[in-house]
Amino acid sequence: MPADADERSWRILLGPINNQLGSLHAKDPPAAERLSDAIQPVAKHNPQIYLWTATIYIARGRVEDAMTQIELMFAAGYRDKKRILRDKDFAPLYKHPRFLALKES
Repeated sequence: MPADADERSWRILLGPINNQLGSLHAKDPPAAERLSDAIQPVAKHNPQIYLWTATIYIARGRVEDAMTQIELMFAAGYRDKKRILRDKDFAPLYKHPRFLALKES
């Protein structure tokens, strides 16, 4: 996080983008994918962006990229592994070796 921005400021800035990803995912998947790609440089400031981006990438057939998003999400502080395990959107990752390794950690 830049020295001149606090965590609250990042949440205020990135919260609407996070919400827009969910909306676009349902309405315009290609636009959601483009936004997901574009937001990557600042996604670490709102780990839930990685969550939405992973679901978008899975839907678009980008499984390896989705796995990277899951790894980045946990590295950025997201902790709700149970959500990932019960959410059917992530089912295509459940047998992936990188997912299995993450599940064990």
